[in-house]
Amino acid sequence: MASSWRLIVGTASLFALLYFCLGTKGQEEQKKISMEGFPCGKKTLTIATGVGVKEFLIYICENDEVNINPNGHTFKMSFKKNECPFQEGCDDISQTVETKTSITKHQKHFDKITFIKYSVTVDSSKPIDPIIIGGGKPPIE
Repeated sequence: MASSWRLIVGTASLFALLYFCLGTKGQEEQKKISMEGFPCGKKTLTIATGVGVKEFLIYICENDEVNINPNGHTFKMSFKKNECPFQEGCDDISQTVETKTSITKHQKHFDKITFIKYSVTVDSSKPIDPIIIGGGKPPIE
């Protein structure tokens, strides 16, 4: 029941983002897009058994701090080549021993809204594929 609720909320969020962000015809129209529904700032991805991460869909802005909380699990995050959203790289986002020590990363710059699908394997279980949404220039006042 909880995973279907997450799917509904995640899908609704994705459609809202697409509604407000797609179909723009250039920088002039992008200036009008309000980013209020997608606040910038520190984010946490919490590793969880069965769902990969508790935050299935997150929006991160340039230079946002993202803390990856292992939540006492071993895990590995994998991104496709050239689709790493973090300034520090994505080569070693993993914990091979159970720990509560967070890994901190920072969002790199994207000129446009970018959907980044990645895989999370928790405690050697089947990989789960959540999504990070990043980028887009903030509106110019």
